[in-house]
Amino acid sequence: MTGAPRALLSLGGAVNRATRYAGVLALAAVAIAALFVTGRVRATVAQPTLQEAHRPPVEVTVVARKYSFSPARIEVRQDDIVKVTLKTEDIPHSFTIDKYRIAKRAAPGQPVTFEFRADQAGSFAYYCNLTTDERCKEMRGELVVHPTR
Repeated sequence: MTGAPRALLSLGGAVNRATRYAGVLALAAVAIAALFVTGRVRATVAQPTLQEAHRPPVEVTVVARKYSFSPARIEVRQDDIVKVTLKTEDIPHSFTIDKYRIAKRAAPGQPVTFEFRADQAGSFAYYCNLTTDERCKEMRGELVVHPTR
């Protein structure tokens, strides 16, 4: 055999492999589509009720100062949009809620405002995660998210 036919043979093996993989992927896509069409699998997205869709955000101003938050407890309903304005009066502080992946920092005279959807019912600690002052670790608060009925 010469060099050209060998190259074609090895290319043919790669093409056959690629064709097989494409066929398997196409078959899997058809099977998944069939499950959706027959109703055996349903994709559902939780839709807010009309009343929930038009509820204004719950606005909360949190003031951080040595060594506490005010208010120390925030209560909302599940699926509320919560708009928080974090202010500090003395040194930089943060507002951190691990479960919601929130970590915001404010400095004196530089408040920060942010929003999040309270989509998880339960009680969640918020705290200052800065190390500016050793006693910042003492700063604790609680977000209480009441479940929807």
